[in-house]
Amino acid sequence: MAKPHRYAVHRSWDREYHTIERTDGVYLYDTDGRRYIDATGGSSVVVSIGHGVKEIPQAMYEQARKFSFYPTHAFSNKPLQELCDLLVHLGPGEMKDHSRVWVTCTGTDATDDAVRLARQHWVEKGKAGKHVVITRWQAFHGNNIAVAGFSGLTVRRAMFTPMFVDSPHIPPAYCYRCHYEMNRSSCGLKCARALDSILRQVGPENVAAFIAEPVVGAALGAVPAPDGYFQTIREICDKHEVLFIVDEVMTGLGRTGKMWGMEHWGVTPDIIATAKGITSGYTPLAAIIARDEVWEPLIANNSPFKAGHTLGANAVSCAGAIAVLNYLQEHNLVSAAPRWARTCWIK
Repeated sequence: MAKPHRYAVHRSWDREYHTIERTDGVYLYDTDGRRYIDATGGSSVVVSIGHGVKEIPQAMYEQARKFSFYPTHAFSNKPLQELCDLLVHLGPGEMKDHSRVWVTCTGTDATDDAVRLARQHWVEKGKAGKHVVITRWQAFHGNNIAVAGFSGLTVRRAMFTPMFVDSPHIPPAYCYRCHYEMNRSSCGLKCARALDSILRQVGPENVAAFIAEPVVGAALGAVPAPDGYFQTIREICDKHEVLFIVDEVMTGLGRTGKMWGMEHWGVTPDIIATAKGITSGYTPLAAIIARDEVWEPLIANNSPFKAGHTLGANAVSCAGAIAVLNYLQEHNLVSAAPRWARTCWIK
């Protein structure tokens, strides 16, 4: 086995990492001439349109020729504005054409910013006691210290437990290994109703938001919630004045055969965090999309959103995202996905 590279830090200290030289469609090629099928779209469902689609780097190159970096606190840019228009128009349910978009760098930033927005919404609305975020075990929402506090993937969070503010967790919607050892036919969606129980224990006056993935990715391996689950979650959140955040970093923008994973349940969240598929992995970018009602207290109090990174809303990345979303629509990839899946199943 070849020795690992001396200076680059990888996930493992002792394994050989073959060096990728180029990509094309579903294939990756290394410097030794080996060809690999990228059957998982980048190992965490990133590359939704395939590798080497020439329109994407071309769009980014054309923007880079004009300018790449600009100070986001002082200026805007057309790719950012066009991308936000596009995302709002693609929004699910009641969010379509009735929401606003904040653009950042990574999926972790998006879930962190979604929680920031939920907190600021309640502060600006005069309910500063609402600060707790409730989530689920067997959930993964990103990889910084703060997000680890509300993620539920124990192997990623255990070492850092003394460093973050922990959040209340409810069991996952995982029928195969039900936390309550019940059957779906008779459980009454107890895993969803657990949210109501913990809200009453913590006190809804203290809870800002509940966050969940429509289909759990890294922590369970493509596990969707059962029918009725998110409808029940939506009702509980509304009853207790809690914002419902959906982590669509993996499922958003066509990965499940609909534009948004939550559309399978016919439920509209208050805030969506999305990344990965927004640029199909061609460049880092992420966003949060939130209903107009969530932003209104900030606007009314002239309170700028308390988030942001130096490289957020990068013009080159926004241009790449626009090209990806246009490619998705022009080639009908979202509507084609379930047809393709059914064909494979029949065969």
